[in-house]
Amino acid sequence: GGVLLYLSTLGVVRRANTLMREQHARLAETEAWAVIGEIAATTAHSIRNPLASIRSTAELQRELGALSPAAAADTVRDVERIERLVRTLLTYTRGQAEPTGSADAGAVLREAAGAFTATARAQGQRLTVEIDDGLPPVRGDAVLLGQLLSSLLSN
Repeated sequence: GGVLLYLSTLGVVRRANTLMREQHARLAETEAWAVIGEIAATTAHSIRNPLASIRSTAELQRELGALSPAAAADTVRDVERIERLVRTLLTYTRGQAEPTGSADAGAVLREAAGAFTATARAQGQRLTVEIDDGLPPVRGDAVLLGQLLSSLLSN
């Protein structure tokens, strides 16, 4: 009887030890995500303030005629893209790691290619992208997909 009691107690202790280790690992992961969230929020705030100034300056320069409407529109579009990236960063640091939406792959490809057309032209190169109009939507975040494509094109 004593051996049986000892073995059952040993089993309970081992199971409790395993549960405590799992809970400790989950707690450490939760704390890490909390720190990442704080860093992301601070970074987002630090990025958004200069972006607002850049956008305002571009719009003012356009109104004063010191900046062409096309250049001002490019600047505002890039500011909006960066703002979307910051919002997406904050969304993913708040725990929504699984993509829930869908993205128009063709539109994202066109936008990414369009952003690099001027850069390629300035370097004496030509960027040609052929995109089938019938591409199905892809599961994921359009901003993150665009960032991925932009990174690939820049590299």
